Amino acid sequence: MKKTKLFLYITIFFIVLACIRLFWLTFHVIPDERYANDGVLDLRSENMPSDDVITLSGDWSFYPNQLLHQTEDLESSEKRYQSVQGEWEKGNEQASLQYGTYHLRLLLNEADTEKPYGIRIPSIRSASHVYLNGKSLGQAGVPAADQSDFISRNVPYYVYFYADTEEIDLFIQVANLPDTGPGSVEQHITLGHMDVLKREELISLISEIMVAVVFLIHSLYAGLIYLLGIRQKELIFFMLLTLHATLMILASDSKLLYVFLSVPYDWQMKMTYYIYSAVMLFLLLYFKYLIPDYMNNRLFRLMRLGCLVYLTFIILAPVSMILSVKSLLLLVLLIPSLIITIQLIRVTFHGMADSVYIMLGVTAVTSNVVWLVLSPRITPVYVFYPFDLLFAIIIFCIFWFKRYFRNVERTKLLSERLKWANKKKDEFLANTSHELRNPLHGIVNIAEHVLKTERAAIRAESRHDLELLLTVGRRMELLINDLLDMTQLKENQIRLQLKPVDLSAVVKGVLDMLRFMAAGKPIRFISKVTGDFPAVKADENRLLQILFNLAHNAVKYTENGSITIHASVVGTKAYISVSDTGPGIDEDVQKRMFEPYEQGDPGKAASAGGIGLGLAICKELVELHGGELTVTSSKGNGSSFTFFLPIADEIPESLEQNELFIEPEQSGASIHASEPANEENLPAVANILIVDDDPVNLHIMDKTISAEHYAITTALSGEEALEKLTDPNWDLVISDVMMPQMSGYELTEIIRKRFTISELPVLLLTARNRPEDIYTGFQSGANDYITKPVNSLELRARVRTLVHIKQTTSEHLRMEAAWLQAQIQPHFLFNTLNTILALMEYDQQKMRAVFEAFIDYLQSGFDFENSKQAIPLQQELAVVRSYLFIEQARFGDRLNVIWEGEEEIEVDVPPLSIQTLVENALNHGILKQAEGGTIRLAIIRDEQEVTISISDDGVGMPAEITRGAFTQAKPGKGVGLYNTDRRLKQLYGHGLVIQSTANKGTTVSFRVPLQNTVGPGKR
Repeated sequence: MKKTKLFLYITIFFIVLACIRLFWLTFHVIPDERYANDGVLDLRSENMPSDDVITLSGDWSFYPNQLLHQTEDLESSEKRYQSVQGEWEKGNEQASLQYGTYHLRLLLNEADTEKPYGIRIPSIRSASHVYLNGKSLGQAGVPAADQSDFISRNVPYYVYFYADTEEIDLFIQVANLPDTGPGSVEQHITLGHMDVLKREELISLISEIMVAVVFLIHSLYAGLIYLLGIRQKELIFFMLLTLHATLMILASDSKLLYVFLSVPYDWQMKMTYYIYSAVMLFLLLYFKYLIPDYMNNRLFRLMRLGCLVYLTFIILAPVSMILSVKSLLLLVLLIPSLIITIQLIRVTFHGMADSVYIMLGVTAVTSNVVWLVLSPRITPVYVFYPFDLLFAIIIFCIFWFKRYFRNVERTKLLSERLKWANKKKDEFLANTSHELRNPLHGIVNIAEHVLKTERAAIRAESRHDLELLLTVGRRMELLINDLLDMTQLKENQIRLQLKPVDLSAVVKGVLDMLRFMAAGKPIRFISKVTGDFPAVKADENRLLQILFNLAHNAVKYTENGSITIHASVVGTKAYISVSDTGPGIDEDVQKRMFEPYEQGDPGKAASAGGIGLGLAICKELVELHGGELTVTSSKGNGSSFTFFLPIADEIPESLEQNELFIEPEQSGASIHASEPANEENLPAVANILIVDDDPVNLHIMDKTISAEHYAITTALSGEEALEKLTDPNWDLVISDVMMPQMSGYELTEIIRKRFTISELPVLLLTARNRPEDIYTGFQSGANDYITKPVNSLELRARVRTLVHIKQTTSEHLRMEAAWLQAQIQPHFLFNTLNTILALMEYDQQKMRAVFEAFIDYLQSGFDFENSKQAIPLQQELAVVRSYLFIEQARFGDRLNVIWEGEEEIEVDVPPLSIQTLVENALNHGILKQAEGGTIRLAIIRDEQEVTISISDDGVGMPAEITRGAFTQAKPGKGVGLYNTDRRLKQLYGHGLVIQSTANKGTTVSFRVPLQNTVGPGKR
């Protein structure tokens, strides 16, 4: 805005304010000054107008150190004449209390008698009492000659009376404490007709109260706006400014504040000085935050500091000291006001939006101050004028509203931009998550393959790094899935497949899943949902996700104690709660915890693999079901998350028959292409146990699998399945995961305590295909995992593969059992198969490749050559290498192998001689120690023979065991030291040599002569 235009606006506004004030003054009576001479005011020369007011100025009689109230006491009292307005003489300056009496004789016309009159007594420092013709009319405080009887109070008041005589004696007793300054009558005493004074009193009171109420209302709404959430500091200081401005209005002129608050005069002075100083301090602070670019320089900081120091001085210092430097208040008020005005003019000239309103408001305040200064020169009695302050507060409010509306428009624009940016962010997260999935799966799969196949060849530190890489990779998979779910929820892409769901089965499956993921924490998982709990109407997959996220969140923040899931029925709703005994949640966190990316303890959540999406996803999914998710928690008392779902109506027949949903094959051609009808390819008759709590699902599975000529047995629960598993002649168990009482995970875990992976394969069926479900399934001991809806072709292929492996393994074991019992301990074969199958859990193609490699190992290690008395050393070492490779894959860091000497020596050794000694050192030496150990295989040649020694740093053997190691064979123990020692002695005349020390290790060695060709007949 141009300077000329601004000055024009301000000038016009100032003139308008002056015109309004002059118009206001026309409605008020301007007192006529009347002067008393020698204590007498003669009004007999004229009649008192009914609408006029006069001032009782001039020289009154003053009686120092005397409190008089009737004319009889005047003759014997010492008096002097002095002006009634201003300070009255102190008399005895050393007195602790100064007091005296003003006396004025009024002479009225006879026509003015018998009329009601009133007198306005202004502020008199610091107590006064009015008597008229010896009669008490009113008082402020209690003037007294004794300080113990004295009560100070300084407020203006009115007294009313009837003039029943032509001569009126007016007495005003005054008293003051020297500490509060000299005694004085601060303004003119006025006299007028009662109705005129009462009208003036009423207008003054209404004006002051009106302005005070307006300021107070603005203070209240500024505070309410701040409390309702607009946390702007200028609101706080605007509230404090208007609140103190309200007190300032009530403390000036009529001093209504001190009329309602009866406080001593010294405290009244402190309060007045405090209010005026606080107004200036909060004005500075208000403008600091309102226009910080212009009001936050060093000068304004010094002024704010000065106001604060002076305010502290007022609060702490005695009144006498405050009054001794009362000019400081003038400096505190005038200097900041002048500088603020100059700075606001600069702000306006610099073009700050709506700054013209600030200038107009300041103009209104300046107008009020100017008239305050000029009023004593215009009229002997100041009349309170409300409109300048009202205009000021209204204009400041207009500024606020203008800025508010501008901010609203700006907020709308920013909101649109944020919505667009948020949409782009969601698209970016979705695209990024999809793009990250493939490389992440590749990283995890390659790491698993390397860790399982190369465990023996890599260092312990590298194995630890690979295991850490797998952990991080699985966590990233969970995060990516959460990001995808959140994006789908925001875009309303998730469609629920609502149906009746057995809540107890879902809860059981979730808790069993979490037992494998609790990372060894001492947490008990408790389900209080019984099997007879009514079915709920929900999407089973999403209900499982909700419960898993809530319970997994509890696991992250609970170090020990319990996590409980319980449910209750209220009307037509099922209320489901997940409670924990963790540290609880702050109220502030509870308010925002269901927002995306919010976390209670970000550091701990991040360490557990969370980014704050789990609870947000739960809330969205619950609301999609028509429910509501709430939390109840307090610090130190755990947390409880509760949501409700509708109880399912009677289960429709169509749903009962469609739960498993076996997908049919596309055509007969595809069946024959994938499943040749050649009888040679069909597996032998196998015994398969199918476990599911739904008879319909059992019937569908039976019909689907029985076409493969399997013997099918069904069980409706995990307990029933365990009873039927007492018969060892089972080839495969197919189990549903979500079952009440005992989930598929728990059933598999119990089976693995009785049967190894190769002895009894387990195939799990579930509706979930998230990484945590698959991970839990394999952790519980399952061989394979298939998700619903099940494709019949895929199901039969997986069943055929698992049955084929089981039957092939069993057949091979039967064929080799007798020979292996004489050559090697049988458990090695089973443990090896377990290891191979464990490596093949996730990839069938890799499973077949590794299985074929194992068959090659068996053929190379135990072929027909092993029936000979001796074989080349290199052939025996090949078997040993394969054996150690497999054992290193099983035991990892617990087994280290060191090869020493010459391995290419042309010499023959008994078959399985070295392999037997290595196995013995491993099983009876190293593996007896929790930390494992090292096997050292040395081949040393001298001129006539080769010494082969196998050393370990295991537990060693006591002397009595060492001495009796070769005395007799131990039935049922397989190939042992006795058998090897016997064959060596038969061939070479000497057997094994054992050196062992308890807890230090064992060395077993034997000697083979060079050129020890046994001959064709013996080989």
